[in-house]
Amino acid sequence: MTNLANPGTASSPQIIVVNGDLTLSGNTTGYGILLVTGTYTTAGTVGWNGLVLVIGKGIVIGSGGGTNPYYGAMVVAQTVDRTTGAALTTLGSPTFNWSGGGGNGIYYSSGCLNQAINLISFKVITSHELED
Repeated sequence: MTNLANPGTASSPQIIVVNGDLTLSGNTTGYGILLVTGTYTTAGTVGWNGLVLVIGKGIVIGSGGGTNPYYGAMVVAQTVDRTTGAALTTLGSPTFNWSGGGGNGIYYSSGCLNQAINLISFKVITSHELED
């Protein structure tokens, strides 16, 4: 997948799940929670406000010379075999390659994380009672 139709706004953050690879380029700023199970690739002026989870293949490739930072937190974990897609019994070694110039970076922000966490609300969608 390349780019996101709605990466959220400060007043309307989103929970976005990409089951596979995601490439963001150009001038993109996202808000909320982003989960990528494949390779997360960025180029240009790409940033995020909230929580970015790259869990699955656990590969982050960032390039370009943008000035759009990430505020919140980023977690990168390899939980599947990159060739077969099978679940690993122990965590693998994530890949994090961040190159290029500019003023981008990852800055821990508890405020962005609190806003992202407040997006999550659990609802009962079904229940079932069993008799003895």
